[in-house]
Amino acid sequence: MIHLKTCPICDCHELHPLLSTVNRYDENFASHRNAEINHILKNVLDIDEVQISALQCQECKHLFLSPTFSQQEIERLYSTQSAEQMHVFYQKAEQHSGRSYQEETCSVSGNRSEELSFRQQFIRDVVLNFRKKDIGKLLDIGGANGENILLFKQAQKYVYDLDLRPENLAPEVEGTSSIAEVQQLAPFDLLISTHTLEHIVSPKAMISDYTAFIREGSLFYIEVPSEYLSILMKHYLSRFRETRVDIHWHINFFSPSSLKRLMEQCGFRPLYVKTHLMPYNDLSMRVIVGVFEYTGAPQSFSPRFNPVWWQEFANDFLQTLYLKGHRKLLGTAPKPKPFSI
Repeated sequence: MIHLKTCPICDCHELHPLLSTVNRYDENFASHRNAEINHILKNVLDIDEVQISALQCQECKHLFLSPTFSQQEIERLYSTQSAEQMHVFYQKAEQHSGRSYQEETCSVSGNRSEELSFRQQFIRDVVLNFRKKDIGKLLDIGGANGENILLFKQAQKYVYDLDLRPENLAPEVEGTSSIAEVQQLAPFDLLISTHTLEHIVSPKAMISDYTAFIREGSLFYIEVPSEYLSILMKHYLSRFRETRVDIHWHINFFSPSSLKRLMEQCGFRPLYVKTHLMPYNDLSMRVIVGVFEYTGAPQSFSPRFNPVWWQEFANDFLQTLYLKGHRKLLGTAPKPKPFSI
């Protein structure tokens, strides 16, 4: 594992530890989260325990875990063998608790086909609200089979995924696992990245690399889990009772403001950044949705545009409360208003 000495977003060295917990391998598979920790320790890291800390950058307030995975450990974590081993551990947890993963973690969002239909329409509607020209070519980064981009009917649709399985690609979608081939296909009018940045050790480096594949005026649609406030709340509650931070697939815990800061540094202008409740793999998840326009020059960042934590919490809570009873998340996605600075 590697210890992060600077912020993955702004490279600041002033880091404040919020929580720190020793994670130990435990033969008692009391929950699916316990099974995940056991799997990472035993099958990925081959160690019995590790101390994990949640750090907050004092400059941009971004949250992340350290230590985190080395490149070799990341490859092992996302391998086919790792997925099979994780499935075995999940089965042990289900036998112990008598509950499925969905029942234990959060509410089921509904039928898989309805979930996919909602996501496809949501992504298309949010993007087209800001794209006045036709989208000639788009790239879904880490998009697996490309099913999220099927409603962009007139565009040439491509997927870049290191674990690409061509036989699973959706109709009218082409795929590649070669970054050199992506370079040949460039430039793209639209990049899409859903649930990827939270897994990356250096998100700033990744976004900067992808600017080579777009041009001025191109859009970048990004979706990441909204987990920032859960870490903050654990930190505040630790004053009154024991709380934990555990080793996880997710390294970065974005807030709307830290996501904007990341993209502004890489030459993007924020058009829309907001928290939504989104169906994802049969679960209802809170996610941060962002649409950014590439300008080619880093944007200035001022703290006065940085929402304070209670504003983000209120927005997150009220949306969750409103949508909590809605199991069928169907219909047209809410039309976003441009992000005003």
